Amino acid sequence: MAKPSAPAASVPAASYPPVFHAPDQGQACAEHPDDVKYWVYPEHRGWLLSQAKFLKDWRRRFYVLKQGFLFKLPSDDLSPENRYKIAWSMKDCIDVSFPPVDEAKGPTLNLIMKKGYKANGREPELETVVLVADSAEERNLWFGALVAAKSKRQFQFQFQFNAAVGLPSGPASLSAGHAANVYGNTIAEELSKLRLDMSDIKKDVSTMKVENRENADAILDQAERIEDTVGSLADGIARDNAFGTDGGYGGGYTYGSPTVSSIHSDSYELGSNSEFFSGDEDVGFAPIPPPPPPPPKAFVDPADNPTEIFGERCIGVQNSFAPHEWVQDGLCGKRIRVLWRAREQRLQAAGNTRSTGKEQWWAGYVKASNPTRGLHMVQYDDGEAECLNLGKEGTLHTIAENGFGPKDIGRRVEVFWAFQERHQLLSSKSGSTRRHCNASSGKWYAGTISECRRHRFSGPEYSGEDNYQNFKDVYQKFISDAAVIKYDDGDVELLDLNQYEFRYISSPRVWQGQKVSLLTDNKLSSGGFWSCTVVTAPKHPGEAAKVVFESGIMTSVDLKNEDPTVATVWHMKEADVIPFTMEENPSTSGGAF
Repeated sequence: MAKPSAPAASVPAASYPPVFHAPDQGQACAEHPDDVKYWVYPEHRGWLLSQAKFLKDWRRRFYVLKQGFLFKLPSDDLSPENRYKIAWSMKDCIDVSFPPVDEAKGPTLNLIMKKGYKANGREPELETVVLVADSAEERNLWFGALVAAKSKRQFQFQFQFNAAVGLPSGPASLSAGHAANVYGNTIAEELSKLRLDMSDIKKDVSTMKVENRENADAILDQAERIEDTVGSLADGIARDNAFGTDGGYGGGYTYGSPTVSSIHSDSYELGSNSEFFSGDEDVGFAPIPPPPPPPPKAFVDPADNPTEIFGERCIGVQNSFAPHEWVQDGLCGKRIRVLWRAREQRLQAAGNTRSTGKEQWWAGYVKASNPTRGLHMVQYDDGEAECLNLGKEGTLHTIAENGFGPKDIGRRVEVFWAFQERHQLLSSKSGSTRRHCNASSGKWYAGTISECRRHRFSGPEYSGEDNYQNFKDVYQKFISDAAVIKYDDGDVELLDLNQYEFRYISSPRVWQGQKVSLLTDNKLSSGGFWSCTVVTAPKHPGEAAKVVFESGIMTSVDLKNEDPTVATVWHMKEADVIPFTMEENPSTSGGAF
């Protein structure tokens, strides 16, 4: 796609210091750093250590944040004469985070920025900017300021882009046909180049002198399959669900295609011969920013015609509703599992579709309620979200009052073994993996939750004595939140904790840099679940953690209080959990701090 030309500069282009802009976001959509008077009332400023470009030695530089740009200056002289060395646009910032371990120089921040395209022009090149502050408090202030600037700048860019193309600011369905009309030639040209590249690969592999000819044949087969897919796309054959149902796009407040690698799949099962099925599985070409949508369809209230939208059960509604329609009710914050039927195309909140190869139960939490539409938003642990009518009889789901989720990895737990109840272990120090309880009154066994797994539980052959659906639910059910328990005696068991009586005996882990979704009250925001990052972890029982919201607001929250009457409700995504090691040795009273 041709970029819009940059506005005329007041000074020769060669005199500009380098400024990093994402190549897919033209400068016409944002101000140039030379338009920012960074020496007048900067939003944040201070000395930070950073590494030189070539020698990689640490140097002390003065940084200024203003109007969505981070400026690197040679001194703290705030004047037009103190010319900046580099300016980063925060709309090109992918992430602002804490590293797992600070640099030896001090409290550290990592900024992942878009820098440019690689030589092949296919992937954006990223760079990590490492900054070290004088103190943890100063680092926390910089973190809040940068996160707020990133959020504000990217929202402003999206608002400007939407206004330019006539797209409303907010979730909306987009026209796939219009995208093809506007960008079809460019896409076809790129795909044709890719097809030529695949032909070259095939020629190169054919002439390779390899000892193992089978490897070369496998590479050739894969290249041919990719070439066929590229050819089909170039000829205009696209997936029905590339833009979601009815032209819905995986949009929301951001642009770009849904992540196809995040599709729900039985490929996560352990030791299973899964039969994967999905319309998303073989396409890796991401569409460019969306064009204007057609006029939206009038909303049909489910109460007036429930089968037109939901059928016999709800399999997803796109979130095109105003933010104020989403409120909190008694279900919000609770753990939930939703049944996904085999090969059923489900519409996600963002507008994209997902499916599974086999019947599966996917876990998450209830994020919000829309009483006007009769919907609840379910936030899955893997990052997907669905708007569902949980009141429909066919929308099978289970609610857990004391559920297990990704945030509970590393917690101490006690599991009740009933008298003569048989357990199949993953491993045991004694050798035998079959166990049962001989205590007539049952017994509580203590251990640590070390992992959360996707797993399909297998059991005995169906005898016909029980209802078959109940039998499947207990013995042959796939769940996305199975817990690996490492008992204190060395035994290891994989459990569906919803099927057992258990109790936590330690608090959740909280660490510096942890990303959580926190249920707030009106004192902090408009209410609801909000993303935030832990900037200061508690070091002692009863101590609160300091968190920074995406708006830059910093506050203290007790993330370890387990009293259900006053406990803070929060959750995590799978991708944000750091692996747990038994060396952390959580205590039976306070957990790992």
